[in-house]
Amino acid sequence: MKQQMVSGRTSRTMTLIVVALLSLVFSACAAKSSAPAADEKFVFGLVLVGPINDGGWSQAHYDAAKYVESKIPGSQMVYVDKVNPADRPNVKVEQVVDELIAKGAKLIVTTSDDFKDGTRESAKAHPDVTFVHASGDDVITGKAPANLGNLMGRMEYGKMIAGCAAALQSATGNISFIGPLVNDETRRLADSAYLGAKYCWNKRGGDPAALKFNVTWIGFWFNIPGVTLDPTKVVNDFFTAGSDVVISGIDTPEAIVEAGKAQAAGKAVFAIPYDFKDACAKGEAACLGVPYFNWIPAYKKLVNDAKSGTWKQEFTMSSSMPLWLNWPEASICGPVRSTSKTERHSSRMVKSLPTSKYGTCPSYSKVCSAKASASNHDSDNQAPIFRSLVFSHHKGVKCTSAFSKSISRLDQFVPTKTSRLRSLLGKFMASSARMVLVKVP
Repeated sequence: MKQQMVSGRTSRTMTLIVVALLSLVFSACAAKSSAPAADEKFVFGLVLVGPINDGGWSQAHYDAAKYVESKIPGSQMVYVDKVNPADRPNVKVEQVVDELIAKGAKLIVTTSDDFKDGTRESAKAHPDVTFVHASGDDVITGKAPANLGNLMGRMEYGKMIAGCAAALQSATGNISFIGPLVNDETRRLADSAYLGAKYCWNKRGGDPAALKFNVTWIGFWFNIPGVTLDPTKVVNDFFTAGSDVVISGIDTPEAIVEAGKAQAAGKAVFAIPYDFKDACAKGEAACLGVPYFNWIPAYKKLVNDAKSGTWKQEFTMSSSMPLWLNWPEASICGPVRSTSKTERHSSRMVKSLPTSKYGTCPSYSKVCSAKASASNHDSDNQAPIFRSLVFSHHKGVKCTSAFSKSISRLDQFVPTKTSRLRSLLGKFMASSARMVLVKVP
């Protein structure tokens, strides 16, 4: 009898042990199934004001996002483009954001100043999603909720150099600037172009009274028929009125397209497009170069930070010290040099532009011809240093333009004593003159 009781107790004990083990197994399986799958995508979204192939602002954002998607494992980009009154009348930013979140987006970048209010309201409505507005200033003004940041590249130097190149190329001193709508940012950039033109016109020996800088604002970032001025007409009116160089401040490439047509018809006119690194392709012979945005380093950092849960709210504006590097994952802005023949101004630039207490920069020909071993290097370790405005050298681009020579001997800054950085700077750097921005009367 006692033996039977022991045997029964043992059997029950074994049963309990088996049940407990099975419970642990099922619990483990349940826990495993609730964790994110190893192949689960991190989805980030873009809200674009223009089409993805606009040859300007929106395409620069889209191309950078596609690049980052290809480089960060497990990431996926979704987007809605042409979010503007002409293409999507009565569509609000909040509606577009909801569409992207429905597709799984955990990070959303909105890419127009016009999206400021909609981005803020969307961020409030979705506190578990990270938002970044390019550009905007809600972080500075204190209006931003905790999950909203601001991002912009400091393009003032790019526009200053564009103005300088225009002044070096112009045979008449009659330069025009086609601007979008009027706000603080667009005024700064027009001012920068004017100051660059004024400085280099005077240094080349031009009559100060002969310099004309005409500005026309079309009313939006690009053409909206019936709402804005037609940028094609504005550019051609500039040429008809005697301008021989037009600097673009709008999202789309009408300036370089029309300059290319005019030059093909025998007119000695030029243009400097904006935003997109390949914009010169619309009119190579008439292009003096293009100050453009490279959003790759910023987007790469944003996606990595949001994906890892380390994103922190900040107002990101590139520093005031530009560097010229062939390093696409490190520089938020840059100019592409032109292939037009404007070499006659080069010796004048070498003599006229200032040097600094650190000495003159390397000769521009050496900087351009140095086949940068870092050009395809993953620059994660250097991104915090070079996140600011940087002008990149691109392979295959000739170093013969006024745009090139306008930066060959501007002030040089050495921000660190790090030997590696000094070595890089020694090969690739030729930085910019300090300038004070003022409003054009």
